[in-house]
Amino acid sequence: MLTLALAKNCRVGFSTCLHHARQMAVCKIHVLQTQQIVMEHMSLQTPQEYLSIPFAHVAVQKLHSTGIVLKPEGQNSNILPIKGKPPSGQMKKGRFEFFSVRSLLSSPGPYMLYGLGGLIPFMSAPFYMYLTGEFNPSIAQAQLVYGACILSFLGGVSWGNHLNRTEKASLQSLSYSILLPLIAWPAVLLYPNPISFLTMTGGIVYAGVRDTGTLSYPRWFKNLRFLLSTLVAISLSATLVFKFTLKSGEDDASSNYN
Repeated sequence: MLTLALAKNCRVGFSTCLHHARQMAVCKIHVLQTQQIVMEHMSLQTPQEYLSIPFAHVAVQKLHSTGIVLKPEGQNSNILPIKGKPPSGQMKKGRFEFFSVRSLLSSPGPYMLYGLGGLIPFMSAPFYMYLTGEFNPSIAQAQLVYGACILSFLGGVSWGNHLNRTEKASLQSLSYSILLPLIAWPAVLLYPNPISFLTMTGGIVYAGVRDTGTLSYPRWFKNLRFLLSTLVAISLSATLVFKFTLKSGEDDASSNYN
């Protein structure tokens, strides 16, 4: 009897262990399936990128914004179109919720260094004019040309981002990359007309709003873009204000518009 009881207990224990092992295997499969779905829809390339994101916040937002959710266990498919509106508090597609200093400070060093360094030509122009008390048309033109280079570069960033995506690119999805150089070019040609600075500032602001609403970009990048675009727009606006408020240090065609 004792032998039979021990055998029965061993069989129950083995069945319990087997059941738990099967549950762990199923959970692992669901985790891997979830990771694959998130990586595909967030254009992530490596598992390290997947592990670096705040999954509960970013991944769920991305899945809801693209119209899919994980189906409960026991159903045939892993994804299902969402019916109705996303849950309250979820980030809608293209929306930049708020500026986070903590997220900004988490930016990788090289991106932060080059990004802030790129502000020097923008901010030094109005700063020099403020110190000298004169509007310098040559410096203003140099600032405008530099802005055209940066705006075209931002178009290239968007173009490169599409190369890493799994879905096929379309004319509509690539049009933003082409639009930015087409804004920068006439802005340079319009100088010394004040409209040139308005055009360039509008292009910078538009690019900043568009990039901060791109869900495939990491959060630190969107916060960095928000900061840089804001400071660039302020610098260009300051130069435009000095054009009308300071005396011109050079005689050029810009005097025709004063």
